Amino acid sequence: MATSFISVRPLASPSEYETYFQLANQAFSSDPSPTNARDWQEFITTLPQYRPEQLRGAFRDGGLLGGYILYERMMRVGAAQLPTGCIGAVVTHPAYRHQGVATALMYDAIDYALSHQHALLLLDGIPKFYHRFGYSDVFDLSILDIERAAILAQPLSTHTVHLATPEDAASVLALYDRHFGPYAGSFTRTLEQQTHRLQHRSSDNPLWVAVDAAGGPQGYISLQGGTYLSISTLKKKEQVDVESCVSSIEDARPIRPRCASEAGRLPAHSTCSAVDDRSP
Repeated sequence: MATSFISVRPLASPSEYETYFQLANQAFSSDPSPTNARDWQEFITTLPQYRPEQLRGAFRDGGLLGGYILYERMMRVGAAQLPTGCIGAVVTHPAYRHQGVATALMYDAIDYALSHQHALLLLDGIPKFYHRFGYSDVFDLSILDIERAAILAQPLSTHTVHLATPEDAASVLALYDRHFGPYAGSFTRTLEQQTHRLQHRSSDNPLWVAVDAAGGPQGYISLQGGTYLSISTLKKKEQVDVESCVSSIEDARPIRPRCASEAGRLPAHSTCSAVDDRSP
């Protein structure tokens, strides 16, 4: 096992970006491919709030061992908005696992949060690892099963649905703020950010918007392929009960978000919750 020093810094070169996103795509995608890795890189590096220092890599002797993304967002807690570092896509090259790479990445995230005056760090990941860095579980996954037959048994609605496009950004953002805004743990979002999400939305994770007879948006639904929920039977312009098209249904993946408030390193706060970064 190699024991030389591991350093963590922002990714700097095109080859480092390519290597990191290939590693992350292999680790987290249900259908990894070079194209998917490039698409993911484009989505991240064109985010309105993106800065190059948010893509972090662990290096030893000049070689990339792993890395992570740190999104910087504002979390609503009552009337306050707390700057929050949202850690994602923590990955270690298979050849370098169990050599302290993830530990180095986690301590770098804490140092980054301190230097940028983040109130909280938030992530989701494997159990029995992140607690050693001060993270605590703040979210229990709930799953709601709805039988399609029960929906089809309802009277037809005058509402229709269509695939969301960037032109729907203002309407989707208004629905997002109306639904999530009152909740502690939701994140603020700008129109520019919402437009970017719709511009880069993948075909296997569509966003559907329900509109009333006058064409006014009344709700949206987000369902990702490969989850417990399916949208495969929902056709464009199929009439549905608008109540079944709720303001948002987040990815139904078995994740456990965690919040870090490490004594002596980050200020303690009593409230921390999460909305997945892949929300509409």
